[in-house]
Amino acid sequence: MEANAVRHPVMISGWAERQAARLDAAPALAPKTKAGCDEVIDCLARNCRNEDEARHVITTVLDEIPRCQNLTAEIASIAREIRPPEQLPDGCSACEVAPGIWAPFVTRELTGGFGSVRCTCPRGRWLAARDRARGGI
Repeated sequence: MEANAVRHPVMISGWAERQAARLDAAPALAPKTKAGCDEVIDCLARNCRNEDEARHVITTVLDEIPRCQNLTAEIASIAREIRPPEQLPDGCSACEVAPGIWAPFVTRELTGGFGSVRCTCPRGRWLAARDRARGGI
């Protein structure tokens, strides 16, 4: 699934529910209430990009975590560890500073002078989207 894709709730809940149900194999870890199970499903959906990642996380929980104080914290931590880094798209000639090396910002003429902005190429748009997601620029 693409990083910017909107996740459809029904699609998420199907794979997240299937993987969360596997926790029943470990009674010490399995949620005891519907609300607890819903929280595990939500945690998987928030922290895993697809069912393969969720399966890997739950398998790790079942194989390596005999007891824990906070199951969702364990799930989130394992998901961060196994998630491959997102790959930035290549830049363009406007932001390339050397072969295969792109500047994070380019200088553009703006109202009132010059300033540094993200490039308008796919790499610059990807970086700008991450800025917005973090509450930055």
